[in-house]
Amino acid sequence: MRALAWKPKVRGKLFGNPVSLYLGEISFSIYMLQWFVIDNAKLLGLAQLTPAQQIPAIIVTVLLLAMITNEYVERRGGDR
Repeated sequence: MRALAWKPKVRGKLFGNPVSLYLGEISFSIYMLQWFVIDNAKLLGLAQLTPAQQIPAIIVTVLLLAMITNEYVERRGGDR
């Protein structure tokens, strides 16, 4: 909650930048996909990695799938 007390200029740079806005836009897809990727790590080929490699690989996989599903399911699904 301390972030809300920051000066508007700092708050705008932190939360108003394009990366933060895009992550907010795809956050529902991230939420929906995270356990799917973790539960299916073996199927996706992530289980053979070391634990230090698995975490970044899972994060990248979730983000890529979230970007794809956000574009082709959430956005286009709402256009019907």
